[in-house]
Amino acid sequence: MKLTHITAQNYLGASAVDLAITTPVVLFAGKNGSGKSSLQEAIRHALGGDAARVALKKDFKALMSDGASSSYATVATSEGEFSIVLPSGKGMHFDHGALPFVLDPARFARLDANERRQFLFGLFSLSPDGPAVVDALKARGCAAAKIEQVRPLLRAGFDAAAKEAQAKARDAKASWKTITGGETWGKDKAAGWKAATPAETYSKDMIKSAEAVVAESDAAIAEANQKIGEARAASRQHAEATRQIDGLKGKAARLPAMRDKLARDQAELDDWTGKLATLPEPGSSKPAPHLYGCPCCGVALQIVGGELAKYELPEAGPLDPDIETKRKQWQDAVNLFTRSVTNDQRDIADAERAAAEIKDLEDRLSVPPPATERLEQVLAGHQADRKARAATLAQMFEANRKAQLADESTQKAAAAHADVMAWLAIADALAPDGIPAEMLSSALDPINERLTDFSSLAEWADVTITRDMDILAGGRPYALLSESEKWRTESLIAAAISDLSGLRILLLDRFDVLDVKGREDLIYWLDGKAADWTAPGALSYTATAASDDMGEAFAYKDSDLLFGDPSTLSRSTDRCPFEALSIDLAQSQEPIMDGTAASQSQRGWQDVGGRPYPAMGMLKTSVDVTRYTDYSGRTDFRLVHWVKKGSGTTASFLLWDLPRIYLKMPKLTRIGSRLGIDSAFHALEDTLGTTTDHDVAALRFVMF
Repeated sequence: MKLTHITAQNYLGASAVDLAITTPVVLFAGKNGSGKSSLQEAIRHALGGDAARVALKKDFKALMSDGASSSYATVATSEGEFSIVLPSGKGMHFDHGALPFVLDPARFARLDANERRQFLFGLFSLSPDGPAVVDALKARGCAAAKIEQVRPLLRAGFDAAAKEAQAKARDAKASWKTITGGETWGKDKAAGWKAATPAETYSKDMIKSAEAVVAESDAAIAEANQKIGEARAASRQHAEATRQIDGLKGKAARLPAMRDKLARDQAELDDWTGKLATLPEPGSSKPAPHLYGCPCCGVALQIVGGELAKYELPEAGPLDPDIETKRKQWQDAVNLFTRSVTNDQRDIADAERAAAEIKDLEDRLSVPPPATERLEQVLAGHQADRKARAATLAQMFEANRKAQLADESTQKAAAAHADVMAWLAIADALAPDGIPAEMLSSALDPINERLTDFSSLAEWADVTITRDMDILAGGRPYALLSESEKWRTESLIAAAISDLSGLRILLLDRFDVLDVKGREDLIYWLDGKAADWTAPGALSYTATAASDDMGEAFAYKDSDLLFGDPSTLSRSTDRCPFEALSIDLAQSQEPIMDGTAASQSQRGWQDVGGRPYPAMGMLKTSVDVTRYTDYSGRTDFRLVHWVKKGSGTTASFLLWDLPRIYLKMPKLTRIGSRLGIDSAFHALEDTLGTTTDHDVAALRFVMF
């Protein structure tokens, strides 16, 4: 960026400024209160939109000169015109992340370590959530699954992702503590931790054998219970027999009396039957024969011819009224005693059966039932054996269970420990001294190189930014520096940022903090930097033997140059400030015919050679470029120069690439009042490429 015009009105102490910028370095001098700082702040406000003395937009009115109703500042640059209008705060500003740091040199020193680190990442377009970080995590052996878990947080920065990994590690430690019964996690302790296991465990065969022993006890107990049941049933039967005997004894004891009664009742029956037989049959006066009653059915019987025969009534004769009465009465008596005899016979039969049952029961009672006490003792013994055997089996099961739980706890603890270590590995990798430091080295190396160059040119203490984001000047921490030392340090850092960002502008205030020698050093340094920054804008190529339309010199702006080792050339480390570059194209050109996707949109030519050195040239650089001290030990270099036209999607580029050149021993020369280096070179075949003409060309010229 090149400032061309500054206008300010009523901005603090800068009441009326209208200045065209015609030189690379502009010095504003004046007494205190003359508006020097006000102008610096007006430029800062117009370019970047950052007000130095107020924080809120509503306070912008305080930035206006006393009595002024309006104020503005305008800065015309090579990138356009930028402005600020007060008190509204309206304006057009240049949006660039590095701009606040070159307009306010102390800004970088005011940041904390994380803020400095984040700024440098942004300055060099280093993305924490890019594939490079994921690859770096994998290269460190970090678990892929956990990388994916933490990857979304990388969008918020390394610090956020590292804190999440640390939180995950704490959770894993807490889990390990729970698994281990309250032990505190320690790296060494957790690595070898194992849960306590029983002194002895048991195989399946041993368990099976113990179960068989318990089953034997179960069978013995079942058998004993069966015997006890049988004994108790026999006792119950014995008691029931005794009770039955007691019930039958009364009935059997009446047997003699029953027999006597039967005899009496039979005699009565016989008597009444005989009497009834004496009566004549109905209708006859003939007395009836002596009759006997059948003891079973009561039918009247008589003796005929010495044998018993059923009595048949004679034919009826004339009836005696009294006889019939007697006949009825005597027949009722016969019937009564016939029933009595029948009942007596039944009762006697029951009594006889009772006596027989008593005899049978007494025979059974002659064998006493088994004693249950002994059987219960046997049962108790079996039960005790079973309890002991079951306890042994339970102990075996419990030992195996505890062993299994111990194995599971050991495995879970190992998994939790692995989680802790995996998360700690990611946290360590994402810590400031891990991957961020590695990535930051690509930013720190070039910025520290420039700080060394600038310090040397200004003859000030060498300024360094450490990986911990500490600022050192002459090896001393920034906080211990004097006011003037801090000012020098801040100015050098701002210049390095300006150089690396491509802005190439610098605003410095308060020169009065320096002594006379320091001011001389500053002027000399600024003059040297202005030459470095402005020389590429007037660069010309001389093509003495190329083609008709390339036979005269031509000029380009916004050019850049890389110069270094062919195999490791990097824009971040090999950008070369230069004064002039000339290339003599001595041979014919051929179109670039590379069919790869990367070159499809490119249009250009390549020099294919034909004589020993198809391209030769001269490179003029400042003497403070220290990278050229090893010319005598190196033969191969690469030189890439390109010019950008336009911006954004409409940008186009002109690129010259000499993939392999031999650089002759440089010569000291004068660049105005300064020392410089003249380096002659000639192109060589690109042996680092493939066998295609494009890759081995001594020089490539491309427009894209």
